[in-house]
Amino acid sequence: FTNAFKAQPRRILEACLLAIGTFAVGYVVFDRLPAGPDTSPALLYAPIPLLIWAALRFRLGGISASMLIITILAIWGTMHGRGPFLTQTPAENAVDLQLFLLMAATPLMLLAVAIEDERRSKEALRTSEERMSLAVESAQLALWDWDVANDRVWMTDEGRKFFGFGPDEPIHFSNLASLGGRVHPDDRTARTTAIQNALETGGSCEAEYR
Repeated sequence: FTNAFKAQPRRILEACLLAIGTFAVGYVVFDRLPAGPDTSPALLYAPIPLLIWAALRFRLGGISASMLIITILAIWGTMHGRGPFLTQTPAENAVDLQLFLLMAATPLMLLAVAIEDERRSKEALRTSEERMSLAVESAQLALWDWDVANDRVWMTDEGRKFFGFGPDEPIHFSNLASLGGRVHPDDRTARTTAIQNALETGGSCEAEYR
């Protein structure tokens, strides 16, 4: 809670800067310049970086609020004879304005939704890992994972204590001086045979050893 509280003022400041920048750029593009042949169509791209900023940092809520500001300014400027949407007939101007808002908002909103889904997935994964770690620690279980291609073993701290490995000591499954050396000599042959058969056939492996 302390870290979240300390980060909140910076978050509010960033949101205020984004809102002020969006309003200022939108005002210049849609309400400041009079309509006519001298109006540059390239100005329509000026708000895009701010909209991307809103989507990346504030996700769906940020992009929705920013698009609301841009929409209000664009409609207000068009109603008062300013901006880039007054060079054709009223019907064509309305269509151009709608297309601009649609093309600017849709991909950025989809981006914001994708970012939010990724954030939720990471949060769910982090929560699951924390629960698994708590269960392993409470039950004093030894969990390990073997990277067959590189012959590297990841093992929990409880497992390292159980097998006698140091905190930063590298572990190899096939090396007898490493994890293989902890297997009882009478069981090494059966274990090695079961693993080799599984690797050759691509099937599963089940072996019991001391």
